[in-house]
Amino acid sequence: MGKREQPSQNTIVYRLKCVICDKVQDGGVSQKYRISERGRAENFLEAALLLKDDVYIRIADLDTIEKIFGADLYYHGKCLNKYLKK
Repeated sequence: MGKREQPSQNTIVYRLKCVICDKVQDGGVSQKYRISERGRAENFLEAALLLKDDVYIRIADLDTIEKIFGADLYYHGKCLNKYLKK
């Protein structure tokens, strides 16, 4: 179980780990997106609180939408979709 990446304005997104799968690449895809929309952040936080899995452990201190935004969390598109469907 890895820790989440530290927020940084100078970080290259392709080198960051996905907050969900904890990998830089997933199936050869390194493109990631920042959690920056309120609805996405709410759904992500609700799913993590419900599942209480490795993702929850990585973001346990992020208990509000504002903290989710402040942490600069990035995800692979497929990873977030799969996670929210759980």
